Amino acid sequence: VEGEGLSRLVLSMDELKARFRQHSITATVQCSGNRRNEMKRVKPVKGLDWDQGAIGTAVWTGVLLRDVLLAAGGSSDVT
Repeated sequence: VEGEGLSRLVLSMDELKARFRQHSITATVQCSGNRRNEMKRVKPVKGLDWDQGAIGTAVWTGVLLRDVLLAAGGSSDVT
């Protein structure tokens, strides 16, 4: 990690795991306009054939970027 106002910080995966608390965040994304079933009427389209309203959910687990930036001397004003 390096940048304006930060001290250069190099961390291995093991150091990230040891120094920072792990968080899990669930995120859901909704596609409200791709509508591949309509697009394929114009030309062939790869992928699943969905209509409006396709939804996907994933769980991301790891350390928070905010925590890493703070460790590199970043401002604590960021929430």
